[in-house]
Amino acid sequence: MRGVPTLLLGALTFLAPFSIDVSLAGLPTIAAAIHAPGGLMQWTLSAFVLATGTGQFLWGPFSDRYGRRPTILIGLALYVASGIACALASDIVVLVALRFVQGLGACAGSVCAFAIIQDLALPPEQRASRQAQITAVNNIGPLAAPIAGVAVLSVLGWRSLYAIPAMLGALLFVTIAAALPETSPLTPGTPLERYRRVFALPRTLGIAAMIFALFGGYFAMIAGSPFALVAQLHVARATFAVAFAIEAAAGLLGSFAASRLAFRFAPEQLLAAAIALALAAGIANGIAGWWFPAPLTFVVTMSFYAFAFGVAVPSAFALTLADSGPDAGVASGVLLAGISLGGAAGSALSGVLPLVPTAAIGSVVVIAACAAALSYLRSGRPNGAP
Repeated sequence: MRGVPTLLLGALTFLAPFSIDVSLAGLPTIAAAIHAPGGLMQWTLSAFVLATGTGQFLWGPFSDRYGRRPTILIGLALYVASGIACALASDIVVLVALRFVQGLGACAGSVCAFAIIQDLALPPEQRASRQAQITAVNNIGPLAAPIAGVAVLSVLGWRSLYAIPAMLGALLFVTIAAALPETSPLTPGTPLERYRRVFALPRTLGIAAMIFALFGGYFAMIAGSPFALVAQLHVARATFAVAFAIEAAAGLLGSFAASRLAFRFAPEQLLAAAIALALAAGIANGIAGWWFPAPLTFVVTMSFYAFAFGVAVPSAFALTLADSGPDAGVASGVLLAGISLGGAAGSALSGVLPLVPTAAIGSVVVIAACAAALSYLRSGRPNGAP
């Protein structure tokens, strides 16, 4: 059981962010090819994100009741089939619907990956370290996807932006079917009973709200960065690509740091430090965005916030899943749904504020960082903590 490869579990969480970002460069090309308004093309991303946010609530109890393996395989089958259909689509409404189905399939593996680590008979520090390693692999998606998307688009055309991720999903399906053992205790119970137990835990709501707010600020910076750096601050597109890569690398570095520090510090200590850093970086981003807007201040504060988020996520999972017992899938789904829905809320709020981009983003990030800190403080301490 302990031999479940962390890289394989990380690859399952890699699918969703990779599938979102790999198509970004091709949206104008796809819109022209299928004669769709550019605004509607954004719905292909929104539908995918919405599906990953809501799908977690379905897959979590399903995996606890019927097992991680069947949940992952069903999800991958949906992902592959819908990805192939996306590559063949010629209508925007059909494409949006298929992307929703693809998002549902992609998030099944994410729920199970974190739950599997909790299933394994590992010491707490090893569980926390492996959850951080999974998060690190997940963070490679935003770093690699835009570059891969540009290359695929220029060489193979826009349909390959959906076909190649589907091929990756098919490869994962075969690998999981051949190499992944079942780890779930397969305890009986209805989804409602499982959710009742998870939400009855003293820290579930606080940590879920914290992760919701924290990613809301993070995704507001990601989604708004083209408008802040390119449109407002007139950064060249090549320079913007470098800035985006720096931010993604900071999140990746945070996850790697958490995986190493898990052997020296408890998840509680790492999470508290990450929240403090995110709060400082968020306030700095807000001050700079309102009164000192500049590419350097935006990228630096964004990178520190990304690093903090990279540390916070595996620590939050380690604390929440440690008390979830046979409901690890449900607990994992709740946190992952918080991440997805928080990102949607943060980007939407920053987009509607009647402010210049840096000020709008900074306002959302300050609110999000303060809300995350308050949620963490109100979540209390685990049973038996000093």
